[in-house]
Amino acid sequence: MDTFNPIHPLGLRQLLSPPPGVHTVSAAFHRFLGRIGLSGTHHQTAGKRADTTWRLAHRRLNVVDAFPTGSVVAGTALKARSDLDVFLVLHYSDHAAGRTPTEFLNVVRSALSSYNARLVRRNGQAVTLYFQSWPSVDVVPAVMVTECGEFRYYKIADMNRDVWIATNPHAHSHHMQRLSRRALDRIQLLKAWNAVHSAYFQSHHLETLALLAPPVTGDTSWDLLMAFDAVRSNLDRSIVDASGLGYVDDYLDGAARLEARKRIQTATDLAREAWYLTYGRNNEHRRAIEILGRIFGSDFPSYG
Repeated sequence: MDTFNPIHPLGLRQLLSPPPGVHTVSAAFHRFLGRIGLSGTHHQTAGKRADTTWRLAHRRLNVVDAFPTGSVVAGTALKARSDLDVFLVLHYSDHAAGRTPTEFLNVVRSALSSYNARLVRRNGQAVTLYFQSWPSVDVVPAVMVTECGEFRYYKIADMNRDVWIATNPHAHSHHMQRLSRRALDRIQLLKAWNAVHSAYFQSHHLETLALLAPPVTGDTSWDLLMAFDAVRSNLDRSIVDASGLGYVDDYLDGAARLEARKRIQTATDLAREAWYLTYGRNNEHRRAIEILGRIFGSDFPSYG
């Protein structure tokens, strides 16, 4: 019978040793993605929270449909940073008819006020429900638009501009569901960069621009550079969303677009430098990891 040898390389020494250090860019990315991504437990929690939100809303509102959407569903959410988006489709005549978009949102906020609901989402399109534990829920109230009895699209309210926005989140979700895990990881990296640089880009905008990047290759440094470059090269274009009903970048005015261009150019330049440091025979992993830390902030692993 085999006996346990505490001196053997696979014995006690390995069990008691700390996790292996980070000495390559690949290892750094692997550890970083593990830090920022959601686990299976998080997804289960989000699903239960979506059900809870539907039940709370149904007590006070005439709910036609409700479904989770956004980055948690797509697999691109960031741990401790991404809340759950729940699309709440309401009866038009009961809640939206004769009301402005801002009034419509306030109707929903008032109905959910006893559940710690606030109109605080930056894009002005949601009522946020705060819970004691993750995740809070961004409830996006909507009404359904039909034609000859068939569904056409949804309308959501934008209180920042007091306008109705036509959208269909199912169209974007369809594109996201076709992506590989590596492609979703690349989008997570873009969002992690955005999060530590004032969250200047809206999440949906970044996801849409990332879809314009070349297919992932498995070389994360190169794939990241291509994603940044796709954002940079398409930033001055008006990009139609997947539903064909609106533009994903219409929240950026001239001054904001100029600032966004500066930020993405800096990120692209740093990503190019980090990629080249380990390209081909280049072996400067320490320096590359330091530069990637400038892109992603203190959560990115240090060399060693």
